[in-house]
Amino acid sequence: STRPRTLFPYTTLFRSIETPPAIKIRIPNVITPNNDGVNDFFAIHNLEDYPDNELIIFDRNNKVIFNVRGYQNDWDAQGIPQGVYFYNLAIKQGSNCKIFKGSINVIR
Repeated sequence: STRPRTLFPYTTLFRSIETPPAIKIRIPNVITPNNDGVNDFFAIHNLEDYPDNELIIFDRNNKVIFNVRGYQNDWDAQGIPQGVYFYNLAIKQGSNCKIFKGSINVIR
C-alpha cells in the first residue's frame, strides 16, 4: 500500500507559550543629588513592583561603582564626581529576566 502524499507529512504539535506581563517601569536619565528633595536619588518608578532585581552602575571605564540585588531606589551618587554613568538593571519575573541598559547623568 502506498501512503498518500501531503504537503505536511509530519504531525504538527502546538504548545502554548506563556508570555510574562510587560515590565512597567520608568528610568530617569538625570539625578541632581543636592538635598533639595527633587531628583536626589536614582529613583526608578514602579520598581517596587519588581523586587527580584539587580542594579549595576559603572563609570565610563567600566569600573563598577554600585552593585546591589533588590535595589530600593536609594542610590544618591555619594562619593562620585558629576558626570555620565551607565547602568544595567536586571528584573526577574518567574523564569524570565529582562535587562535594561542606559546612562544616568549626575549633575551637582
